[in-house]
Amino acid sequence: MMRTGNSHAGRVNLPKYVKVRGDASETWRFCPVVRTGNGRIRPDYVLIEGRPELHKEGAYYIEWYRDGKPTNPRSVGTGVPSLLARSLSAAIWLSMVCAAACCSPETRA
Repeated sequence: MMRTGNSHAGRVNLPKYVKVRGDASETWRFCPVVRTGNGRIRPDYVLIEGRPELHKEGAYYIEWYRDGKPTNPRSVGTGVPSLLARSLSAAIWLSMVCAAACCSPETRA
């Protein structure tokens, strides 16, 4: 298996944009989703300061790395089924892009 030198190649992040309550105010921020033991996404749960919290508000986003830099997150809706479908298609697309980059004549030299 050839490596491209990019440890993020083919990786898709699935944050959720939620309202987080602080000491004095509430702010919106991206938080990672909580996964179950078998890797499935737990609906409406995000990690805040390392602890899972229920947040029914907000929307799921998808982001990936291109040329070693994260892309701007793109909204994929509020439901987990749409998130899973979009993340799978993005992961397949990224693996095809990585395979094309590994096999191109410029990278063989």
